[in-house]
Amino acid sequence: MLLTDLKFGYDKLFSIYIDGEFVCKINDETAYKLQLKSGMEVSDDLLDEIVTVSKYQAALKDGIKILGYSQNTKYGLMQKLRQKGHDNSSIKEALKLLEEKGFINDEVYAENFVKDAVSLKKMGKIRIKFELRKKGVSGDLIESATCDIEDADNLNEIVQNEIDKMSCRDRKNIEKLKRRLYSKGYNIYEINSAIEGYVTEDEDY
Repeated sequence: MLLTDLKFGYDKLFSIYIDGEFVCKINDETAYKLQLKSGMEVSDDLLDEIVTVSKYQAALKDGIKILGYSQNTKYGLMQKLRQKGHDNSSIKEALKLLEEKGFINDEVYAENFVKDAVSLKKMGKIRIKFELRKKGVSGDLIESATCDIEDADNLNEIVQNEIDKMSCRDRKNIEKLKRRLYSKGYNIYEINSAIEGYVTEDEDY
């Protein structure tokens, strides 16, 4: 096989042509490391190495691009790279480097997620744990990130606001509030306890 052309493009990558056919793209560092040049003979082993490196670099490039838009867990980024068609081996190597460089860190992700979930979205501990599990965060990291969560403050605040907005504290509205709080991840026993403090015996409940 003959490396018939080595073209440097606007994307700052070299396009590799073998026997006149485009094969893949690699960065300049790899081209220099492998001492590639037009007209050279290419063995099967060298071609395999070029293609493998090309796939890895493409997965790494997409991974960095995705992380530029939003923070992701290791599992979440892996799923997105699979959706883009990257093979498992390339994804594994790309994730390894991104993790080593600190671009993905499930511990930091979990901590940031918990802060936003509690302060902005007013989620309960049960829902937070569920969402983190869906994102592939390990059980140990989830427990560590959620161990200091106290649902009571958020729960009481939400209940007070919702009760104050009710035109009628009847059973239908109270049950609707309970379902909404339960879906946000609060414990049903704590929900009942919080609501009982705002509903008196003479109200229609």
